Amino acid sequence: MKAIGIAIAAAFAALTFAAPMAAFAADKATPYTKDQLNQGKKEAPPLLAASGATCTLTNAAFVGQGSAKDEKGKEVKQTVYEVSCSEGLGYALIAMAGQTPKTFDCVSLIGNANLACKLPENADPKKGLQPLVAAAGSQCTLSDARYLGAKPTGESYYEIGCGTEPGFLLETNKGQKPKMIGCDLVSGNMACKFTSQAMLDAANNAKVSALLAKSGQTCQMIKSRTIGPLQSGDYAYEVACQGDKGFVLIATAQGAYSKSVNCANAGDSCKLTDSTKAETAETGTYTKLAKASGFQCDVAKYRFIGTDKSNAEVVELQCANRPDGVVAMFPADNKGKAKFMDCVQAGAIQQACKLTDTAALYPKYTEALASKGKKTCKVSGAHGIGTTADGTTFVETACSDGLPGWVIAMNANGSVSELLTCGQAKSSGAACTLPGNTK
Repeated sequence: MKAIGIAIAAAFAALTFAAPMAAFAADKATPYTKDQLNQGKKEAPPLLAASGATCTLTNAAFVGQGSAKDEKGKEVKQTVYEVSCSEGLGYALIAMAGQTPKTFDCVSLIGNANLACKLPENADPKKGLQPLVAAAGSQCTLSDARYLGAKPTGESYYEIGCGTEPGFLLETNKGQKPKMIGCDLVSGNMACKFTSQAMLDAANNAKVSALLAKSGQTCQMIKSRTIGPLQSGDYAYEVACQGDKGFVLIATAQGAYSKSVNCANAGDSCKLTDSTKAETAETGTYTKLAKASGFQCDVAKYRFIGTDKSNAEVVELQCANRPDGVVAMFPADNKGKAKFMDCVQAGAIQQACKLTDTAALYPKYTEALASKGKKTCKVSGAHGIGTTADGTTFVETACSDGLPGWVIAMNANGSVSELLTCGQAKSSGAACTLPGNTK
């Protein structure tokens, strides 16, 4: 039995976008004149270069000239051009006196009441996105597209429709490879309109079924969901099976099967599987492992936490035969003895028990203080605040009478090596924080 930790990458968050402002009133139905085309080809190139847009010019037209208010509210001269580019996307190019020229791509202008692309090369603006879709690694034949907005940092976002296949969001940024963002990872004002939930479900189930077949796991699939990208660059999916079991299936960035993780060992990654039943699936195994390492615990329930630097499994155990649950560290491949920290000491490694109430351990620490002559303190609070390389754990205690508590240095074998005042502990780099100890 070997659990595998899953590090989930940050989810795609809803964003606030600034849509391009209306730039210039123009007649959308009338083609450009020969003079407009000639003027555009002459005047647009240097302005286009100054704008910083990625565009190898193939055609250009002068749209018109007028006045507009700049960012300071001053009325200035404004000149508008339309350009088409060999890269695909065409643009409206807007030059305002005293400012860097700006571009708004033709897809972003779909539905704009004041400005539209009219060059023959830009007649179907969404086709301009097809090269970017291919550059992102998709074989989608683009059927629909709409502009979602741009961030101040330069990223622009579009929704891409792929006919009967699920579409995605396309993220573009100057000088960077376009990126795809799955419709199953976005919501709110970023939610896809060209891709239905039924399309997503069907595609996801097909993908998960293929991964499941390669995993070797026995599972009659009930449903599945996309978890999303992992920090490793891999991609994770959850599948729920008949019989109250489930798995996280992990694929490489290229879509190939990588590994599977039982939901019992996947922490909070599983949402479709009954976690209560999943977390009791291997109680017998953990009971044997714990007892083999000297901790007498009939495991009633467990919670997989992750893996540590040595690749040991870190698991919280709730025991049916004793009140003091522990955080156990089972070595990789179960070679060697496990280490255990009770739910109070676990604070020293930044862990908190969720299956056991730490108050059940307070009498243990009251007795530990008494063994060192401190018999007037009834422990009303305790938590681990530090460890040393030799296995010593420092536990801060609080006393029910409100007087200052003590810091207990516990040896790896569970015995008390010494008591420290909070002042002494602080000078060693382990500050007290419990009420009554910070006065």
